[in-house]
Amino acid sequence: MDTRVKTHQSGGRDRAIVEQNRAGDDEFRVDVERIRFSPYFSRLSSVTQVIPQGGSGTLVHNRLTHSLKVSAVARSIAINLRSTDETTRRLISDLGDCDPVVVQAAAAAHDLGHPPFGHLGEQELDRVARNMLGLPDGFEGNAQSFRILTALDSCGATPRGMNLTRAVRAAVLKYPWTRNEWRSKGPIAPELLPRGVGTDPAAGAMKYSAYDIEAAEMADVLSVFPGIAQYQQTLECSVMDIADDIAYAVHDLDDFYRAGILQYTSVSAELRAWLEHAVAFKILKTSELDQRQPGHALELTWRRLVAKDPWIANPDAFRDSVQRVGHDLVDGLLAVPYDGGLQADRAVTAFTRRWIDRLQES
Repeated sequence: MDTRVKTHQSGGRDRAIVEQNRAGDDEFRVDVERIRFSPYFSRLSSVTQVIPQGGSGTLVHNRLTHSLKVSAVARSIAINLRSTDETTRRLISDLGDCDPVVVQAAAAAHDLGHPPFGHLGEQELDRVARNMLGLPDGFEGNAQSFRILTALDSCGATPRGMNLTRAVRAAVLKYPWTRNEWRSKGPIAPELLPRGVGTDPAAGAMKYSAYDIEAAEMADVLSVFPGIAQYQQTLECSVMDIADDIAYAVHDLDDFYRAGILQYTSVSAELRAWLEHAVAFKILKTSELDQRQPGHALELTWRRLVAKDPWIANPDAFRDSVQRVGHDLVDGLLAVPYDGGLQADRAVTAFTRRWIDRLQES
């Protein structure tokens, strides 16, 4: 008998409030539609991604178009995972499964709580919440997203929350902890801290996915994933998270190119200087690196990678990546300035498609 817990065959499909089943309805597809029809989702069309629409002179991404593209990338990754070898499929099952519709729903919901003015707006709301309103856990966009799904929005079944399945609610928990639960913990080695907590847990986590008031609900939705360790994302959340990284990295670059921010000369000088002088940069102290000097920003990027993820940092792979970006971005896309014409549009569309495909498949 197979004793592994298959989340989506048990508690993963459960809702906080039992609803009458409708013939032909897929529970996760219902969740996707509830999120897409939410006024909080529609609001994202007015929230800037990185570049303000009015100052760009061309069409750029906002939080709504970004969320739609994250959904597409996440779904593709989940489908590809399901077509892998038997050993990988068994591991996926042990971790609670990876349903393409669940990751699609989580991707659509991941930015619902994001305020205007980017992360600066988020930081200012956090300051006001803590210092002026006296809220101990302040404000955080990810926690606000979970609160919208579970309390602020509504649906036909309940006036409080969308009543989504456990699997979808768990899949939005990029930082599955509260801010304040870290304050009581003793000193922890930096390499043992989950991404997003920050370097000083005693001050509270920098990033977190639930306010104190939703802590019990967060624990409940994660309880149906026994193969997931404490402070670890579900597999579906990890797919959504990496899809978010892929989409914003590639599409932000798309926006920068269209808005004329990325210039061939400056980007080329940065990459070329690092490739030619990497050995000399290596002996400099971090305090001696000046991002205004060509090559220094890339050297700082490499050092942050080593400090953050030393288990995967590889100097040869990093150098190969810089060379690949130089060839495809600098010598390819940026060699022709964006003029709004058909040829330029085709070039940037081909570039973004090529890199999204590459990152999805990898």
